[in-house]
Amino acid sequence: MPLTLAPERCGLDLDGVSRLLKWSIDSSVKTRGVKIVSRGVQTRVAVVELEAGERFVLKTRLLRAGNAFTNEAHQFVTLAHSAPFPVPRVIAHGEFEGHDYLLLDKPWGRDLRRTLGGLTRLEREQLLWEWGRLLGRLHSAPRGRFFGELLPGKSPQLCSWPEFYSRLWQHKIAQLLRSDRLPGPVLDAVAWVHSSLPRLLRGDEIPRLIHGNLDPTRIFFESSGEADLGWRVSGVTDPLLAHGNPELDLAMLEPHCVVDASFLAGYQSEMHLDEGYHQRKWVYMLYGTLEKVRTHGSAHHVLGAVGFLERILRHLQ
Repeated sequence: MPLTLAPERCGLDLDGVSRLLKWSIDSSVKTRGVKIVSRGVQTRVAVVELEAGERFVLKTRLLRAGNAFTNEAHQFVTLAHSAPFPVPRVIAHGEFEGHDYLLLDKPWGRDLRRTLGGLTRLEREQLLWEWGRLLGRLHSAPRGRFFGELLPGKSPQLCSWPEFYSRLWQHKIAQLLRSDRLPGPVLDAVAWVHSSLPRLLRGDEIPRLIHGNLDPTRIFFESSGEADLGWRVSGVTDPLLAHGNPELDLAMLEPHCVVDASFLAGYQSEMHLDEGYHQRKWVYMLYGTLEKVRTHGSAHHVLGAVGFLERILRHLQ
């Protein structure tokens, strides 16, 4: 089925996308279609299909000072070189006709959320074991002495994981505490948690490479086509790499029913998981939910989040 174009939602119209592809790939390429898959406030994400059948992911936004896509491209390259993670190949990135852009290979297969919906119990167990093993291998090797984000020209410099995590959230938490998006008792409890991070996040103080932005829609699988080989990870997207605590990556997947016995068995075949994780994970889930409230703060979304936040806070107090 051919892809369709929604030019009003894309940073570039179809002709502009065609010119960009000719400029960044080859002057002879022909574009079959463009389909918008994400309509962010600033960034548009599209799947581009060529006449030859190749598909790419194209991210565009209006040009502004500092190209964040340079950071993202750097993180894809770092992840590809530092770990056995299959990540999309960076085709090109930069500036074109008043836009920042990033062009990537499109991962084969379907994302984890859609893939799990069509599996038998045994297939689900095999797939989650393999995903756990792969993530455990990413986390298993120490990555230096300091905690911090991995950005071009910037080196991690903090010796404490709770300190880094607290600084990472300091401005966002201050914004939430000044807002009226959440009930007063919830905000009071959030303030208490944030001030208690050095105690609540006490644990592994060895910096390790973490993805930092995991979600089932960012993990892609494809079938090997052979019953004895099962499923394999075909691509992991949208990294926010850091030298950090691996428990953050696991906790990001907890609300999606991914971190089950099969996943943990695969993970622990490569990486030890401290028992204290099962208490600390509530801290990370709290901050993940707060970020959704902060960025998607409609009344309906906030109302749905309050119950979950209250449940998380009960585990922490």
